[in-house]
Amino acid sequence: MRSADCAKLPTNGRVDFSAKSKKHTARCRGGEKAVDLRSQPWIDWQNYWAAGDAASKAPGLSGDHLTPNGRGIDGALLDFEYQRIELIKFNLFDNTGTYEEYIKRPGTTLMVLH
Repeated sequence: MRSADCAKLPTNGRVDFSAKSKKHTARCRGGEKAVDLRSQPWIDWQNYWAAGDAASKAPGLSGDHLTPNGRGIDGALLDFEYQRIELIKFNLFDNTGTYEEYIKRPGTTLMVLH
C-alpha cells in the first residue's frame, strides 16, 4: 500500500472522520452493494464483504487478505482504526471541560451495572 492510498488525518484537532469511504474504496471492500449504500447516514464498513453475518460473505475463496472477504474484513478493521485515532485526537484537543463538567455537575450519579 502506498502512503497516497491511506486516508489523510487532520492535524487541527477537529473530528473529521465521517465513517464514509470513497466510491472506489467501497467497491473494493464490498462491491456495488457497498457503493449503493454509501448514501445512507450510517457507517460504511457494515456493507463490506464478510463484515456482517455469514450472508455478507462474497462467494468464492476465503482466508486470504486479497480475496473479497479478506478486503472487506481488513477494510472494516482499518476504518475502525481511523475512527479510534480520530476519537483519541478529539479527546486530546477537546479542552472545553465537558467530561469534567458532566462528572462534577450537581445531581450527577454514576452507576455501575453488573
